[in-house]
Amino acid sequence: MINPDKIRKLYIDGDLELNIFPDDFIVAIGKTKSNSVYHVVESVRKENGNRVRYNLKVMKSDLQTLIKRSYLQLVIPIQWYSRKK
Repeated sequence: MINPDKIRKLYIDGDLELNIFPDDFIVAIGKTKSNSVYHVVESVRKENGNRVRYNLKVMKSDLQTLIKRSYLQLVIPIQWYSRKK
């Protein structure tokens, strides 16, 4: 059973070709935040024209788990960004 206190929410914007499924891994890299690895628990896709937004529920993971993943589990790199300009 998944502990609800360990679940985090985040969203990812991308092109229509982007597909994120439960059990995939997200590797978030950024200048302002530390690098993080997340395991996708739930994925909801919303299309808007030629763009797509995924509302995700994720759990924090680590690089060892990422390396030992099944070949069916995708690794999706993203970059943190700041809304402040």
